[in-house]
Amino acid sequence: MAATAFPYTEQSPVSAVTEDPVLGRAARLVVPLNRGYFHGKTLGELSLTWYSHIDPRMTVTVINDLHSRAERGEPVFFEIYSGEEQARDPSLKDTGLFFFKGRKDAPFALCLAGGGFAYVGSIHYSFPHAYTLAGHGYNAFALIYRPDAREALQDTARAFLHP
Repeated sequence: MAATAFPYTEQSPVSAVTEDPVLGRAARLVVPLNRGYFHGKTLGELSLTWYSHIDPRMTVTVINDLHSRAERGEPVFFEIYSGEEQARDPSLKDTGLFFFKGRKDAPFALCLAGGGFAYVGSIHYSFPHAYTLAGHGYNAFALIYRPDAREALQDTARAFLHP
């Protein structure tokens, strides 16, 4: 099957991304898990609570980049907790690192989205930052953490310790 370079547009349904089989389990983590914090049915309409400066073109660019790299077999998402840990605490399934590849052996950046510890606004905050940093050669990661202050700190520490 030939790779589709840019499957998403501003008219693409948000659900097409959150159910993208190429992104696999990580697809559901692209937008806030708590559906009450995002609105809009398409990527162009997508808005998050507390985010007013949204560039739909950047949203589409970032999602297409993740999809295209995953389709080529490149790593785009890393678990930060083992399957055993996730089985003991199912909330750990709602965490992980999206990876934006820079130059080999370049420094890395860890980007954390805002959301007032009510949700994780990566799609409009840390994804564009990580994508831009990767474009400058840095290896950038966007952390999807649990939206609780204490748990978010635990997830951040775990992301730094991730092998």
